[in-house]
Amino acid sequence: MRKRYFKSLYWKISALFLILLILIGAVYIYVTLFTVEMYFQEESQKVSAQIAPSIVEKIDPFANGEFNQDTLEQFFENALTLNPGIEIYLLDPVGKIIASSTPTESFHLHSVSLEPIEEFIRYNGQRFTLGDDPRGLAEEKVFSAAPMTHDGIIQGYVYVILRGAEYDSASEMLLDSYILRLGARALTVALLSTGIIALIVLGLLMKKLHRMMNAVKAFEQGNFTIRIPIKSSDEVDQLAEAFNSMASTIVGSMEEIKKNDTLRRELVANISHDLKTPLTSIQGYIETLLLKADSLSAEERKKYHEIILTGTGRLINLVEQLLELSRLEAKQITLKREPFSVEELVQDVVQKFQPQAERKKIRLRAIFPTELPPVLADIAMIERGLQNLIDNALEYTPEIGVVTVELVQNDGNIVLNVSDTGCGISEADLPHVFERFYRAEKSRSRGSGGTGLGLAITQKIVQAHGSSITVRSVLNGGTSFSFPLPISTQS
Repeated sequence: MRKRYFKSLYWKISALFLILLILIGAVYIYVTLFTVEMYFQEESQKVSAQIAPSIVEKIDPFANGEFNQDTLEQFFENALTLNPGIEIYLLDPVGKIIASSTPTESFHLHSVSLEPIEEFIRYNGQRFTLGDDPRGLAEEKVFSAAPMTHDGIIQGYVYVILRGAEYDSASEMLLDSYILRLGARALTVALLSTGIIALIVLGLLMKKLHRMMNAVKAFEQGNFTIRIPIKSSDEVDQLAEAFNSMASTIVGSMEEIKKNDTLRRELVANISHDLKTPLTSIQGYIETLLLKADSLSAEERKKYHEIILTGTGRLINLVEQLLELSRLEAKQITLKREPFSVEELVQDVVQKFQPQAERKKIRLRAIFPTELPPVLADIAMIERGLQNLIDNALEYTPEIGVVTVELVQNDGNIVLNVSDTGCGISEADLPHVFERFYRAEKSRSRGSGGTGLGLAITQKIVQAHGSSITVRSVLNGGTSFSFPLPISTQS
């Protein structure tokens, strides 16, 4: 458990953060010391730039064209007494050391590069320049330099190291005892404070992530009601919000799958029942015809044949409606929109259903104003939907009832309304009237009613036209179905 605990993301990030913090601190100390050192050297050079020219003015080691060693040594002694931190070198014209204020046995270099010296003289010591250190204590050091001339000819150079060996020891001791220790302590406190604060903030962040992880695990184990509480709008909470949304979508999809599975089972059961009833009837009458072929009269055989034909027609009608509904739901039917007169369509369909209405003693009528503009739709599909609505109204309207097909122009549409004075639909059944095989009147058998697919097909037809069908009904007070058709703008 402990091994796994230290492999957690919190400890990995913490370790990486602390390593980076230590590296940043070390780099900061180095850069700070280097910058301070360079700045101090630059200022020292600017302040002490005139030391070498002053020495040249006070001594002339080449008096009368001869090198005066005694005079130079006396000057070195006096100069070091006043400023023991400097080192004075006398160079010949090519940079070779010919005299110095320090013992020659401590030299690592016996000549000095003239390029930095010439640059120093050219800029009068106001440009930061480093030169060779003859004693080799550092690769390069700040210096002051000036040429020594005789009769206009350069006889050599005075080369003054401004930070000699004694100064280096004192500087290192000072840095070690004061700057480094004080700076290191201050930086250590700052880094520790930053690290502690960062680890606390990281711990709070990881607490959110752990809460999310626990929620995901619980959801995975079947707790589909769990959600992550959101208290802010940062990225972690946005991720939690995305999880909550995803969880709700998954739960919704699962409910939809369950619902579809239930509908599928009901569909299979309903289709099986609707197929079995006529098939059983057909089988029975065919067996009767075969067994009693010799004893049946011509009239009885004709009756049995008509019953078999009716059952076969119902089967064909059911299969066709199932195929039609399937194509509509899969959006495999392409609309052929064209302008047409909807009142002529209504007259034709009403006239087609008049014999059926008369047999049931139902008054079937059409009401619409004259000279309605044409609509733009698929005439064959609209005719199919209208037939389903009228057929449904006739099925559920008792004798001496009224079925009305009405057209009303409204806001760029012509609304087609089919109403009846039938038994109506209860509020509990009303939301389900467009479901496949649904019957509001439970007592009606499938043999006496339709297939239960007509309204579902009509709804899909209307939806394919980009519209919607509405239903209004009062129990024992009739039912009304309506949907709009857009007026054609084509000339």
